[in-house]
Formats: sequence, C-alpha cells, structure tokens
Amino acid sequence: MRLSEETEAWLRAGAEATMAEPTNGASRHFLAGLELAYLVASADGLAESEREVLAQALAEATGDVVDQASFARHFRDLDEAVAMLGRRERLSAAAAEVDDPHQRDLALRFAAVVAMADQHLDPSELAVLEQLGALFEWPPAKVHAMVEELR
Repeated sequence: MRLSEETEAWLRAGAEATMAEPTNGASRHFLAGLELAYLVASADGLAESEREVLAQALAEATGDVVDQASFARHFRDLDEAVAMLGRRERLSAAAAEVDDPHQRDLALRFAAVVAMADQHLDPSELAVLEQLGALFEWPPAKVHAMVEELR
C-alpha cells in the first residue's frame, strides 16, 4: 500500500489527535476515514490475511501511534457495526463526519489506496467508492479520475 506523504501526515495527525482528544475534528476525520477505507476495502470481503496486512500498514503509516492490534480490534468493531446497521448506513454516517472538501478528498483517496492494496480494485469496491463520491456530491467521473491517478 503506497500512501502519499500528505495522507501519511493526515493519518499520523489523526491518530495523535485521537489518542489525545477523541472528540476533536482531526480525530473525527481520522476515525471516519478509517471506517470509509474499511467499508470500501471490505466490499468484496476482507480475508484475515488482508486484515493483518492492512492493520500493519496503518500502524506503520501512523508511526505506531496506533498499533497493529488496536487496528485489528477496530476492524472487528466495524464488522459488528456493519452487521447491525448495514454497510450503506455506516457509509452515510462516516461520510457525514467528513465535512471539509480537502478532508473529503483525502478520505476518498485513502479509501481507494486501501482498496487497491491487493493490486486490484474489485467492481464492488469501485461501487462503494462511487457511493461515497455521491454522498460527497461528486460525479462518478471525479471518483474515477481520482482512482486512475492512484493506479
């Protein structure tokens, strides 16, 4: 998974903010970004090996401010939230937490990179990225252009 320096800085700042004050804006954006990435990447299923690689990559991206085990627990919590409330509802709720246009751009790019970490973007993952774009009031062409930039 190759993240831009800006995305890594965003993740690290969000992780640090979450550890210091879990209700501030940076923390909300970080947690929403994690959930959005999870929802996109898990659209085609998320094997245990993929979860481990993703948790390790995120721990490294945050400078181990949040460790691999914490990310793994968070993914299990997200599994339960999706099972209870539904993927579409969780996607809408997480997207609503990201209200700044630049933060939206970072969150969607991050979700796309996470989804493509296995070197493949499944049509179901692209469909969730398109749904996320629609929640941000972006046309599908903008989402597709962003995905192509990241390939």
